[in-house]
Amino acid sequence: MQSNTSKEDKHVDDALDTLIQQIQQIRTSINALMVKLETEYTTLTWLNVLDNFALISSNINSLTRMIKNPKMPLLKNYAIVPLLLSPDVDQELQNLTEGRVPMFTHEVAPNYLRTKPFPEVEDKLSALQAKAANTSHEVMNKQITTLNKLLNNVYEAVKTRKESAENDFGQKSLMQPTSSPNDTAVLVSAIMCGKGLKSHSQAASGMSSGVHQPLQDQRIMPPTPQAMVGSETNKASSTVRTTIKAAASSHPYNR
Repeated sequence: MQSNTSKEDKHVDDALDTLIQQIQQIRTSINALMVKLETEYTTLTWLNVLDNFALISSNINSLTRMIKNPKMPLLKNYAIVPLLLSPDVDQELQNLTEGRVPMFTHEVAPNYLRTKPFPEVEDKLSALQAKAANTSHEVMNKQITTLNKLLNNVYEAVKTRKESAENDFGQKSLMQPTSSPNDTAVLVSAIMCGKGLKSHSQAASGMSSGVHQPLQDQRIMPPTPQAMVGSETNKASSTVRTTIKAAASSHPYNR
Protein backbone atom coordinates (compact mmCIF):
# COMPACT_ATOMS: atom_id res chain seq x y z
CA MET A 1 0.00 0.00 0.00
CA GLN A 2 2.81 2.33 0.86
CA SER A 3 4.64 1.54 -2.40
CA ASN A 4 1.51 2.36 -4.41
CA THR A 5 1.16 5.65 -2.57
CA SER A 6 4.79 6.55 -3.20
CA LYS A 7 4.41 5.76 -6.92
CA GLU A 8 1.30 7.89 -7.12
CA ASP A 9 3.01 10.74 -5.31
CA LYS A 10 5.98 10.52 -7.66
CA HIS A 11 3.65 10.54 -10.64
CA VAL A 12 1.95 13.66 -9.33
CA ASP A 13 5.29 15.34 -8.65
CA ASP A 14 6.52 14.58 -12.18
CA ALA A 15 3.28 15.89 -13.67
CA LEU A 16 3.52 19.07 -11.64
CA ASP A 17 7.15 19.60 -12.70
CA THR A 18 6.14 19.24 -16.35
CA LEU A 19 3.27 21.69 -15.94
CA ILE A 20 5.54 24.17 -14.15
CA GLN A 21 8.05 24.03 -17.02
CA GLN A 22 5.32 24.64 -19.58
CA ILE A 23 3.94 27.53 -17.55
CA GLN A 24 7.43 29.00 -17.35
CA GLN A 25 7.61 28.94 -21.15
CA ILE A 26 4.29 30.77 -21.36
CA ARG A 27 5.50 33.32 -18.85
CA THR A 28 8.75 33.84 -20.77
CA SER A 29 6.83 34.42 -24.01
CA ILE A 30 4.53 36.96 -22.35
CA ASN A 31 7.48 38.78 -20.77
CA ALA A 32 9.26 38.94 -24.14
CA LEU A 33 6.18 40.51 -25.74
CA MET A 34 5.82 43.03 -22.92
CA VAL A 35 9.49 44.04 -23.24
CA LYS A 36 9.08 44.58 -26.99
CA LEU A 37 5.96 46.67 -26.46
CA GLU A 38 7.78 48.87 -23.92
CA THR A 39 11.19 49.22 -25.62
CA GLU A 40 10.61 48.62 -29.35
CA TYR A 41 7.26 50.37 -29.84
CA THR A 42 8.74 52.70 -32.48
CA THR A 43 10.00 49.91 -34.75
CA LEU A 44 7.66 47.07 -33.77
CA THR A 45 5.42 45.91 -36.63
CA TRP A 46 2.06 44.19 -36.47
CA LEU A 47 3.55 41.02 -37.98
CA ASN A 48 6.03 40.77 -35.10
CA VAL A 49 3.19 41.18 -32.59
CA LEU A 50 1.21 38.45 -34.34
CA ASP A 51 4.23 36.13 -34.22
CA ASN A 52 4.54 36.66 -30.46
CA PHE A 53 0.82 36.05 -29.97
CA ALA A 54 1.10 32.88 -32.05
CA LEU A 55 3.95 31.66 -29.85
CA ILE A 56 1.94 32.35 -26.68
CA SER A 57 -1.12 30.62 -28.14
CA SER A 58 0.98 27.60 -29.10
CA ASN A 59 2.37 27.30 -25.56
CA ILE A 60 -1.12 27.58 -24.06
CA ASN A 61 -2.42 24.88 -26.42
CA SER A 62 0.47 22.63 -25.41
CA LEU A 63 -0.41 23.17 -21.75
CA THR A 64 -4.06 22.34 -22.45
CA ARG A 65 -3.10 19.13 -24.25
CA MET A 66 -0.87 18.13 -21.37
CA ILE A 67 -3.69 18.63 -18.87
CA LYS A 68 -6.13 16.64 -21.02
CA ASN A 69 -3.66 13.80 -21.53
CA PRO A 70 -5.03 10.53 -20.10
CA LYS A 71 -1.68 9.87 -18.42
CA MET A 72 -1.94 13.11 -16.49
CA PRO A 73 -3.29 12.53 -12.95
CA LEU A 74 -6.57 14.19 -12.05
CA LEU A 75 -5.22 17.18 -10.19
CA LYS A 76 -8.72 18.36 -9.29
CA ASN A 77 -8.99 15.39 -6.97
CA TYR A 78 -6.12 16.74 -4.87
CA ALA A 79 -6.57 19.50 -2.32
CA ILE A 80 -3.92 22.04 -1.38
CA VAL A 81 -3.82 22.64 2.35
CA PRO A 82 -1.55 25.36 3.80
CA LEU A 83 0.73 23.94 6.47
CA LEU A 84 1.77 27.26 7.96
CA LEU A 85 0.24 30.75 7.97
CA SER A 86 2.45 33.48 9.35
CA PRO A 87 2.53 37.29 9.13
CA ASP A 88 6.34 37.17 8.98
CA VAL A 89 8.25 37.46 5.72
CA ASP A 90 9.15 34.07 4.24
CA GLN A 91 12.40 34.44 2.32
CA GLU A 92 12.03 31.13 0.52
CA LEU A 93 8.48 31.95 -0.57
CA GLN A 94 9.60 35.40 -1.68
CA ASN A 95 12.39 33.95 -3.82
CA LEU A 96 10.09 31.28 -5.26
CA THR A 97 7.49 33.86 -6.31
CA GLU A 98 10.14 36.45 -7.36
CA GLY A 99 8.99 38.90 -4.73
CA ARG A 100 5.27 38.79 -5.57
CA VAL A 101 4.26 36.96 -2.36
CA PRO A 102 6.57 37.88 0.52
CA MET A 103 4.42 36.21 3.18
CA PHE A 104 1.58 33.68 3.39
CA THR A 105 -1.00 35.12 5.78
CA HIS A 106 -4.68 34.55 6.52
CA GLU A 107 -5.48 37.40 4.16
CA VAL A 108 -3.45 36.10 1.21
CA ALA A 109 -4.20 32.39 1.45
CA PRO A 110 -7.89 32.48 0.36
CA ASN A 111 -7.03 34.45 -2.77
CA TYR A 112 -4.22 32.16 -3.91
CA LEU A 113 -5.95 28.90 -2.99
CA ARG A 114 -9.35 29.86 -4.40
CA THR A 115 -10.89 27.31 -6.78
CA LYS A 116 -14.06 29.30 -7.50
CA PRO A 117 -14.71 32.89 -8.58
CA PHE A 118 -15.39 35.61 -6.07
CA PRO A 119 -18.93 35.48 -4.61
CA GLU A 120 -20.07 38.64 -6.43
CA VAL A 121 -18.68 37.31 -9.73
CA GLU A 122 -20.35 33.97 -9.13
CA ASP A 123 -23.69 35.72 -8.47
CA LYS A 124 -23.47 37.70 -11.73
CA LEU A 125 -22.55 34.55 -13.63
CA SER A 126 -25.52 32.69 -12.17
CA ALA A 127 -27.87 35.57 -13.09
CA LEU A 128 -26.60 35.56 -16.69
CA GLN A 129 -27.00 31.81 -16.96
CA ALA A 130 -30.56 32.01 -15.60
CA LYS A 131 -31.41 34.81 -18.04
CA ALA A 132 -30.03 32.79 -20.95
CA ALA A 133 -32.02 29.74 -19.89
CA ASN A 134 -35.29 31.73 -19.71
CA THR A 135 -34.82 33.40 -23.10
CA SER A 136 -36.94 31.91 -25.89
CA HIS A 137 -35.43 30.67 -29.15
CA GLU A 138 -37.20 33.39 -31.18
CA VAL A 139 -35.66 36.16 -29.11
CA MET A 140 -32.26 34.50 -29.32
CA ASN A 141 -32.55 34.18 -33.11
CA LYS A 142 -33.49 37.88 -33.41
CA GLN A 143 -30.53 38.88 -31.27
CA ILE A 144 -28.20 36.69 -33.32
CA THR A 145 -29.56 38.21 -36.55
CA THR A 146 -29.08 41.74 -35.21
CA LEU A 147 -25.54 40.95 -34.10
CA ASN A 148 -24.71 39.47 -37.51
CA LYS A 149 -26.00 42.63 -39.22
CA LEU A 150 -23.84 44.80 -37.00
CA LEU A 151 -20.80 42.65 -37.69
CA ASN A 152 -21.46 42.77 -41.45
CA ASN A 153 -21.74 46.57 -41.33
CA VAL A 154 -18.46 46.82 -39.44
CA TYR A 155 -16.84 44.43 -41.92
CA GLU A 156 -18.07 46.44 -44.92
CA ALA A 157 -16.86 49.70 -43.35
CA VAL A 158 -13.40 48.24 -42.72
CA LYS A 159 -13.28 46.72 -46.21
CA THR A 160 -14.28 50.04 -47.84
CA ARG A 161 -11.66 51.90 -45.85
CA LYS A 162 -9.02 49.37 -46.84
CA GLU A 163 -9.88 49.65 -50.55
CA SER A 164 -9.83 53.45 -50.32
CA ALA A 165 -6.41 53.40 -48.67
CA GLU A 166 -5.06 51.01 -51.31
CA ASN A 167 -6.41 53.23 -54.12
CA ASP A 168 -4.83 56.33 -52.57
CA PHE A 169 -1.52 54.53 -52.28
CA GLY A 170 -1.74 53.40 -55.92
CA GLN A 171 -2.49 56.91 -57.14
CA LYS A 172 0.45 58.32 -55.18
CA SER A 173 2.76 55.75 -56.74
CA LEU A 174 1.59 56.76 -60.27
CA MET A 175 2.27 60.49 -59.80
CA GLN A 176 4.84 62.10 -62.08
CA PRO A 177 8.19 62.79 -60.40
CA THR A 178 8.88 66.44 -59.60
CA SER A 179 12.67 66.13 -59.82
CA SER A 180 15.26 64.53 -62.08
CA PRO A 181 18.01 62.41 -60.51
CA ASN A 182 20.32 63.11 -63.45
CA ASP A 183 19.94 66.89 -63.12
CA THR A 184 20.52 66.65 -59.39
CA ALA A 185 23.69 64.62 -59.93
CA VAL A 186 25.01 67.15 -62.48
CA LEU A 187 24.29 70.06 -60.13
CA VAL A 188 25.97 68.36 -57.17
CA SER A 189 29.05 67.46 -59.23
CA ALA A 190 29.29 71.05 -60.51
CA ILE A 191 29.11 72.52 -57.00
CA MET A 192 31.33 70.00 -55.23
CA CYS A 193 33.87 69.14 -57.94
CA GLY A 194 33.52 71.96 -60.50
CA LYS A 195 32.54 69.50 -63.22
CA GLY A 196 31.23 71.16 -66.40
CA LEU A 197 32.46 74.67 -65.49
CA LYS A 198 34.61 76.68 -67.96
CA SER A 199 38.31 77.10 -67.28
CA HIS A 200 39.98 80.46 -66.61
CA SER A 201 41.49 80.76 -70.10
CA GLN A 202 38.19 79.99 -71.86
CA ALA A 203 36.31 82.49 -69.74
CA ALA A 204 38.96 85.19 -70.40
CA SER A 205 38.94 84.66 -74.19
CA GLY A 206 35.16 84.66 -74.30
CA MET A 207 34.95 87.85 -72.32
CA SER A 208 37.57 89.68 -74.43
CA SER A 209 35.86 88.76 -77.71
CA GLY A 210 32.49 89.77 -76.38
CA VAL A 211 33.54 93.11 -74.87
CA HIS A 212 35.85 94.81 -77.43
CA GLN A 213 33.76 94.18 -80.53
CA PRO A 214 30.87 96.46 -79.48
CA LEU A 215 33.42 99.20 -78.60
CA GLN A 216 34.80 99.20 -82.18
CA ASP A 217 31.29 99.42 -83.59
CA GLN A 218 30.57 102.42 -81.37
CA ARG A 219 33.60 104.30 -82.78
CA ILE A 220 32.45 103.87 -86.40
CA MET A 221 28.74 104.60 -85.96
CA PRO A 222 27.52 108.16 -85.38
CA PRO A 223 26.37 109.11 -81.89
CA THR A 224 22.68 108.50 -82.31
CA PRO A 225 20.28 107.98 -79.40
CA GLN A 226 20.04 104.31 -80.27
CA ALA A 227 23.83 104.04 -80.17
CA MET A 228 23.91 105.75 -76.82
CA VAL A 229 21.41 103.27 -75.45
CA GLY A 230 23.43 100.43 -76.96
CA SER A 231 26.59 101.83 -75.43
CA GLU A 232 25.03 101.87 -72.01
CA THR A 233 23.81 98.30 -72.50
CA ASN A 234 27.27 97.17 -73.60
CA LYS A 235 28.84 98.86 -70.60
CA ALA A 236 26.42 97.04 -68.31
CA SER A 237 27.18 93.76 -70.09
CA SER A 238 30.89 94.43 -69.78
CA THR A 239 30.51 95.07 -66.09
CA VAL A 240 28.60 91.81 -65.61
CA ARG A 241 31.15 89.82 -67.58
CA THR A 242 33.99 91.39 -65.67
CA THR A 243 32.29 90.30 -62.46
CA ILE A 244 31.93 86.79 -63.84
CA LYS A 245 35.61 86.82 -64.82
CA ALA A 246 36.62 87.81 -61.30
CA ALA A 247 34.47 85.08 -59.80
CA ALA A 248 35.85 82.49 -62.23
CA SER A 249 39.43 83.43 -61.43
CA SER A 250 38.82 82.86 -57.70
CA HIS A 251 37.21 79.41 -58.15
CA PRO A 252 39.13 76.88 -55.99
CA TYR A 253 38.89 74.08 -58.55
CA ASN A 254 40.46 75.94 -61.51
CA ARG A 255 44.02 75.06 -62.33
